[in-house]
Amino acid sequence: MLIRLVAAAVVAATVLLLIWAICHSTGRTMPRLVWPLVIAASMFGYAVYDEYSWASRMRAGLPERIATVGEGRGTSPFSPWTYLVPRTERLSVIDRATIRTHPDRPTLRLVEVVLLERARSTLRVNEIIDCDADRYAVLATEPVFGPDGLPVDPAWQDLPDGAPRLQVACG
Repeated sequence: MLIRLVAAAVVAATVLLLIWAICHSTGRTMPRLVWPLVIAASMFGYAVYDEYSWASRMRAGLPERIATVGEGRGTSPFSPWTYLVPRTERLSVIDRATIRTHPDRPTLRLVEVVLLERARSTLRVNEIIDCDADRYAVLATEPVFGPDGLPVDPAWQDLPDGAPRLQVACG
């Protein structure tokens, strides 16, 4: 992050130097208002870049065994341009190394979904995925299991065909 901030400052300084050179070559003095305008524009540009590049930077920092299975976009009244182009604020990822198969029912997978959110704490949620029925259920923090080794009364939710969760867990 520090490198990108320094790069934004270098760009602002370069723009100021170019404006100064143009003004100097024409024999004019550079207007005083140019300094704060260029600095404000570079800070604003960096802030927008940082907001919109969060998801791609986060994905790039993850190991290859981690797959992105969902993303959430959002808007903010403090960033009105997000109503035109919403920014990615949340990512759901699954670590392929943590996928477990039920020993008696090989079509059921237990996965840990990691929920990454911009400027918030990371959450971990356990889900059970039924590969045959294209559905999943979020498990409680301390789930109750029946004698058959399955969670008691899971709240199944259907998944569309080709859903990333299915592809990663059942692949």
